[in-house]
Amino acid sequence: MWRAQSAALDAAGRSLEQWRIHVDAMNRLVAGQITLAQAQAFWNRTRLGAAARVATFEDAAGRYAAAAPDCARNTSTRGHPLAACVAGVQARARAIEAGRVAITTWKHHIMDMNMLRAGQITPQQATTMWLRNWHRGVAQLEAFTKVRDRAARAGSCA
Repeated sequence: MWRAQSAALDAAGRSLEQWRIHVDAMNRLVAGQITLAQAQAFWNRTRLGAAARVATFEDAAGRYAAAAPDCARNTSTRGHPLAACVAGVQARARAIEAGRVAITTWKHHIMDMNMLRAGQITPQQATTMWLRNWHRGVAQLEAFTKVRDRAARAGSCA
């Protein structure tokens, strides 16, 4: 269980680092800290390999989800030395879920970028979807970071 969670959290971190750079480029553009050309350069770099990183997370999260029911049956550890381990597993489960939420928004944005390049949506449609995903992304990335940091301070099974 712990290893499956570690793999999912590591994959989430790698995928969401790209999303964070992507979103931060927009934040910096709006703040006047970079030019549109610089933001576009960030966006072009961060989309490279993005779908593969999302898929890696989805695979790792699937392996974790498959293992989770067995562990969930054995969580009555009050006063037991394993209580810290269970607390850590539960905190990490919340972090994986926060990662899944943020990665879903990133995945949708990746699909939107691909549809725009393929001519399947208009630039106006892409802009509307981007603004929605950008605002969601900012909040979701912040939530993931907080939950992941709390999980890192929770109990451990390692």
